[in-house]
Amino acid sequence: MGKSKSGPALFDLLGEDESGKPEIRRSADRSTPDEVRPQMGLPDRAEPDSVVGAPQTASDDLAGGTPPAVELDDERIRFSLTSFSAAVVVFVVLVGALGAFELGRNLGGKAGFRRGVEAGRASYEAKAHDDIEAARRAPANTALVEDLLIESSKPAAGEAVTTALDANRAAWIPGHTYIVVQEFAAGHEADVDRTKAFLAERGVETERIALAGGSVQLVTTQGYNRSDPTQSMLADQLLHKVKSIGKSYFADRGGYRLEGYFKTLKSDSW
Repeated sequence: MGKSKSGPALFDLLGEDESGKPEIRRSADRSTPDEVRPQMGLPDRAEPDSVVGAPQTASDDLAGGTPPAVELDDERIRFSLTSFSAAVVVFVVLVGALGAFELGRNLGGKAGFRRGVEAGRASYEAKAHDDIEAARRAPANTALVEDLLIESSKPAAGEAVTTALDANRAAWIPGHTYIVVQEFAAGHEADVDRTKAFLAERGVETERIALAGGSVQLVTTQGYNRSDPTQSMLADQLLHKVKSIGKSYFADRGGYRLEGYFKTLKSDSW
């Protein structure tokens, strides 16, 4: 840009002091040094507001400062982590995964154990019931009792016999354990019949077993293999039921407490 032609000339501003040295004249009607400086081609003074203390923009901060931890770039999400923060994130993820694994394993183990116990119990009971029902449906082997004496005959001393009528009703299984509900002395046939009917009304089927000397035992037709845990449990339950019925029978003036006991069939007959 060219110099202004309307301003004072340089020699007009110069004068001499007392020592003869040139000096700049200062006059109220002339331009101030601030106005002269641009006219003399001298460099302008720096504006403070434009250089010192100018506020920095957000772009300057992002360009030279620490990048944000999470940044959205179009359809992508960028994570900026330091080595320490990355280690913390990895540790938290591992701890969470381990906790979820342990929780799932504990819950799954308990549920599996409970289902296994229930399935095992159901399997034992079903097998025991099937074996018992198959034995009960099988026809009685009458050949085993053909040579036995009936009620009017007297067996050898100390030897028990089964009547032909009883043999046709019950399918006795050697090795199974039965419950002797009550033993009756000879001559008490009426008591045997009454007790048998009382038990049948309450779901316990029995048969008469004639013993030497004319005494009679009332034995349950249901037997169990007590070497099997499930069948042993069922046998205990039946014995408990018989004793409970006996208390009611005695209270009803039946004359017998029916305190039964287990007896295992050793051979094909009693």
